[in-house]
Amino acid sequence: MLRQPFGRDVGSRGGYAAASFPANRPLMAGLLDLMHRIHHDFIYDPEATTVSTPLDRVLADRRGVCQDFAHLGIACLRSLGLSARYVRLSADPSPPGKRKLKGSDASQPAFRFRARLWMVDLDPTNDKIPTPSISPRPGAETITTSAL
Repeated sequence: MLRQPFGRDVGSRGGYAAASFPANRPLMAGLLDLMHRIHHDFIYDPEATTVSTPLDRVLADRRGVCQDFAHLGIACLRSLGLSARYVRLSADPSPPGKRKLKGSDASQPAFRFRARLWMVDLDPTNDKIPTPSISPRPGAETITTSAL
C-alpha cells in the first residue's frame, strides 16, 4: 500500500487535532481553534522544509511554510473523519503600503472544510479566514462536535 503523507495515515496528527474538537463544541469553533493553534504553535520558516518533508517532521519540529500548515490542517481534519482539501487563494489583496501576508507573493495556500450545507477556507499561516470565504446555504443548521 502506498503511504499517503497528506491523507489518512495521520500518526500523531490525530492527537493534535482532537484538542480543538472537544465534545459539544460547535464545529466552526473547532475549525477556528485548529487554525489559531497551527498559527501560534508553528514558526513560519522557509528554510525548515522542502516539498518532500513529511508532515510528521513538520509536526515534530513545529516549523514550516504555508503549504505545510495547509496540509497539516487537512490531515488533522481527515484524522477526525472530516472532509478537507487544499486550496490556493488569490494573491494578497493588501493595498500598497500595507503589510503583506506571509507567503502571499503569488497565491496563498489554505485548507477548505466542506460540510453538506456550508464550507469555509482557513489560512493558518496568517490566522485568517479570507473574505469572502464562508458559504452557507439556506436552512443550514448548527453543527456541534457531538455529531462527529
